[in-house]
Amino acid sequence: MITKNHTSRTLIIHPVGDLDALQAEHYRRQLRSLIEEGYRYLIFDLAETSFINSCGLGLLVEFYNTVTRLEGSLKLINCGPHAFGLLQQTHLDKVLLQDPGSGAGVAETSVKFDSLHALMSEEILFLAQVHQVTEQILNLEEPGAINEAILKGAVQALRAERGALFLLGENDGRLTLAHWQGREGEARPRFDDAILRAGHKEHHLIEQNDVAWHHESDRDTQSRGLLRQVGFETALIAPIRGRRRKYGLLVIEASDETGKIIKSAKPLIQTFTNICGLALERATLIRQYQSQAGELEALGQRSQEYHHSLIDAGKLASLGVVISGLSHLMNNKMVPLIGYTQMLSQKKDLPPWVADKVARIHASSNEVSHIVEKMVKISHQRDNTRKVVEVGDLIRTAIDLLSGQIERSRIVTHIHVPVGGPLLQGDADFLLQAILAVLHRACTSFAENDDERWVRVVTSVSGANMRIVIEDNGSDFDEFDQDGWIDPLVPDEAMKQGRMFNYNIPRSIVRRHQGGFMLEPRAERGKRVILDLPICLPPVELASAVAPSAPPIPTEDQGGEF
Repeated sequence: MITKNHTSRTLIIHPVGDLDALQAEHYRRQLRSLIEEGYRYLIFDLAETSFINSCGLGLLVEFYNTVTRLEGSLKLINCGPHAFGLLQQTHLDKVLLQDPGSGAGVAETSVKFDSLHALMSEEILFLAQVHQVTEQILNLEEPGAINEAILKGAVQALRAERGALFLLGENDGRLTLAHWQGREGEARPRFDDAILRAGHKEHHLIEQNDVAWHHESDRDTQSRGLLRQVGFETALIAPIRGRRRKYGLLVIEASDETGKIIKSAKPLIQTFTNICGLALERATLIRQYQSQAGELEALGQRSQEYHHSLIDAGKLASLGVVISGLSHLMNNKMVPLIGYTQMLSQKKDLPPWVADKVARIHASSNEVSHIVEKMVKISHQRDNTRKVVEVGDLIRTAIDLLSGQIERSRIVTHIHVPVGGPLLQGDADFLLQAILAVLHRACTSFAENDDERWVRVVTSVSGANMRIVIEDNGSDFDEFDQDGWIDPLVPDEAMKQGRMFNYNIPRSIVRRHQGGFMLEPRAERGKRVILDLPICLPPVELASAVAPSAPPIPTEDQGGEF
């Protein structure tokens, strides 16, 4: 804001905030225009100016020279400690704070330009060093390496000998000495974790995201206690923050050279520590991503293994049953053909050309019969790869494989499978295929207008058998679910509803494992499938095992758990 007094040709300039390159250019354009209008006396009120850098000082020097040549003056009022210290450092206090009538301003021109050039050189050098450190930490992905690079780079850029990096815990608010850099041969100081409390200087710095320079004259004994533990009398303290959380404090022991840099580059130091916080946040997110990516990759491999296992088991089970059933069907149809042709070939009164054709038909029928026998042998399912199987793993795997369909169909699953229960002995792939086929049949049993949809799996011990009960509240059994249906695939109309297999495949697999397979309709709606499979027990344990009867399946009327 600029206040004009046209009578006295005076301008009062009130910079607010930082008088840096951006604001300097803004005021430069306005003041040049106003000086052309005839204003000659400039007063800069720095009461609300928190920071001045070399660009701001350059603005003051430029207009001091301009109005002096026009027999005017430039005066600074309400200088704060930062502005006053910077003017003393550059010797501009002798020019800009002296009495306008003393006539000493022109004589100090060489002094002010030399000191301003030196200040600008310090800022450029510090900026280059900060840029180098920033590039380094942004190429790192380990938080520990980033913290070490931050401390080392800050000590070097600020021309200090010692520094410390304190990290803040996520939950308990403790500051821990994470990294230390001291003089050559100096041991790391012993540091007791500092707890952040409201009212402490460190708490204020982190919350306000402010950069501070502490002298021995500071009366904040709590913050000096932290510095005293690391042996610093004076120090620069700057918070390190990301967008999501606070990471800690960067503490650099302050020297005279450090103080000069701080006065001229405080916002740059704050920007540097903010970049450090973002680098730490990036590294944390990368580690979280890598961890989650590893878990996803493991799940993907596991899913791929399940998928291949499902394909292999499905091919073997379904193809074997289909070919076997069709072969038996073809064999049954061939029996009368072979029998009648054999009877006709024994007749003596047939014309030669008829007898010849009957003989050929009979020979061809026998060849087809032999081919069918070979198909039955080839389609015979492979012997089970017997091993110990945990039924809970099979059920959980089947649920995982059908999770997409369960979610799309809004089906609620109730799994009552105790952990570490009895083990089975059999072919894991075939048993998985059996459980998967039954669950798939249950999940495709609901109509579009069904509001309540659930599938329940319950396991229990029945004598020497493990009983697996899979039930749902969907549609009832169909004729192709019964034992007499040869084709393992459902009819075309049922396929349109998303179904694929009936119970032929799981029934065959369970029976091959010397188990039982039963279908029970539910009292109200839905169906219940019961699989009884032998438990894997040593002969002695099997003989002495208690054989309790299978517990009843809980129903809604009995108040069972869902």
